[in-house]
Amino acid sequence: MLAFGQKLTIEPIETGWTVTRMNAVEPASPQGKTRWDRFLYWANRFYESDEFDEVERDYKLEIAARLQEAKAAFFENDPTWIDKLNHAITAKPNNLTNWRATQPFTAWCRADPENARLAFRFLWNADDSVSRRMDQFAEVVVASGKNILIAETSFFHMAMDPLAFPMHRATPVERAMDLTGYPEPKEAGIKPGELGRRYEYFLTYLDIMTKRALERDIHFRDPLDAQGATWCVTQWGPLDNWSESDKQAFLAFQREAKLRKESSQSPKTP
Repeated sequence: MLAFGQKLTIEPIETGWTVTRMNAVEPASPQGKTRWDRFLYWANRFYESDEFDEVERDYKLEIAARLQEAKAAFFENDPTWIDKLNHAITAKPNNLTNWRATQPFTAWCRADPENARLAFRFLWNADDSVSRRMDQFAEVVVASGKNILIAETSFFHMAMDPLAFPMHRATPVERAMDLTGYPEPKEAGIKPGELGRRYEYFLTYLDIMTKRALERDIHFRDPLDAQGATWCVTQWGPLDNWSESDKQAFLAFQREAKLRKESSQSPKTP
């Protein structure tokens, strides 16, 4: 892993995602004035750790490479494309998807290859927008009698570019938005079934997170880094090498989202 402060290596990617340095602000701090200050402080504590690439980046790229093999076979009309897709799902190190959801999906691909090909032709269409790809993919799947969630859809979509299009999972994303004060999708008028809009909203969040991090001299390499740091803050416990006071401070920060959620759901007193 590169030394902290040496991570800004941006390659051109399909979305045109770029990093623009903004005016510097106070460094991120666990006692920062804003939610972004506090969130980015903890995000960077994970990001600058020696384990970050191993546990939040490298294995995702390995899984995406297998998905890209399936995608290549698909466009070459190789009948083994479903086998390759299934391998990406079932083989280690994949822990991104729930096999109870994804293995029945590949069984559907085998049972209904015509609609499966149509769905993935939409999802892996480089000439279309991200939102339209996902929506058309979901429309075909649902019309065929199957349910599909944003987690599985974004997992398969990683074949397009895992650096630009990291996987989306609802729980960590919503926790992160709450911890940073960023409006959740439902507050922005996005319905649960609008997978394309929901995913593009997530990409916008990662872009804003990256720009706010740069203001604080934190350099994520790409959206995959920002997603990984988000997962750490919302899903992990404190690292073993942190001081006891830091561990307790981080756990207290994580509880902020839970407490706010419980407060917002409690009955109103007349």
